[in-house]
Amino acid sequence: MDRSITQTVPKGLLYLLMCLVTAGGFTMEERCQYWAGPGFIGDSNDCQAWGYCKDNKLESSNRCKIGLLYDFRDGSCKLPSEVNCQTTLTDACAITRPGEYAADPTDCARYIKCGQTDSDDEVERICGDYQLFSNQLQTCVADTQGCPQDYPCAHMQDSTLLADPNSCRSYLRCKNGLSTKFKCSSRRYFNRQTGQCQASLPDECESDDEIDTPAIPPATNADVCLRLYDQAKTRGVQLLTDSMTCHGYYRCSSPYALGEWASCPPGTHFQWWRQRCASPEETSCPYDRCANLRSRFVAILDTGCRDYTLCQDQQSVGSDTCPPIHPYFDETLGQCGKHFPNFRVCYIAS
Repeated sequence: MDRSITQTVPKGLLYLLMCLVTAGGFTMEERCQYWAGPGFIGDSNDCQAWGYCKDNKLESSNRCKIGLLYDFRDGSCKLPSEVNCQTTLTDACAITRPGEYAADPTDCARYIKCGQTDSDDEVERICGDYQLFSNQLQTCVADTQGCPQDYPCAHMQDSTLLADPNSCRSYLRCKNGLSTKFKCSSRRYFNRQTGQCQASLPDECESDDEIDTPAIPPATNADVCLRLYDQAKTRGVQLLTDSMTCHGYYRCSSPYALGEWASCPPGTHFQWWRQRCASPEETSCPYDRCANLRSRFVAILDTGCRDYTLCQDQQSVGSDTCPPIHPYFDETLGQCGKHFPNFRVCYIAS
């Protein structure tokens, strides 16, 4: 336990803070702006509240009946024992065992011991710089995504696609309230109104001033194993996508292990669903598909192999569309042709 930095808080003040503080982060209105919907979302500031998004707007909002909480995973109101939702320290301590520590949902670097009344326990603790407290691990860990309540995907149903608030070329896929960042293919942009990547700059994007730079995943990652390790599968080493490149992955021996980055052999990409390296045309990578390949051209996802990317030094530098007379791009031949190539990349949407 990292206890190098502590602040003493009187018991009365600490109790007042626990009862009054509410979560920050994105409001329901803001989340709807990045999601076309239609569908229901939860409120990260109120475990009883829910909203309905449509056409990038919050169409309506309501609350569950007294005694019930909203479960964003299936869009229903349930008993508190059936819902995992915390917006205050009181909520967080309610689901921990006596003597365990819990992070403040509004400031996850701050944590306290729950269920204690001794004077020695009237202390809140603060993690070191660039760290957050993990309730699962009961220790401070590297801050890789921020406080859960600040995630754009917090209280959003699985598989929801959100526009990236910081980039018109990227989008976020939600799972368990967490977001994984994906990037549209070269010179393509995510349209928050359609939920798809497109060639033209969407109306909500004022300008394209981003510079494409090769993604460099960290050599080790303490967060990826905790987020992506599937405990329902056979225990042991699992290979998990680095969520930045088409050819990189992390080796995780357990949900609490330190992920170690590795690369597929040259000329191959990582198949995340089979946890193996394979030919690029048989993968569904949404990142720069030129990386780790010697190809001069590669197909662009969600175009039915009608569009292709120009590669230079294993990086996308431009894109084009096959002519009507030869409408399909064959990635194995590196050219457009008359016949539809029966490859996975031609069917997968980004």
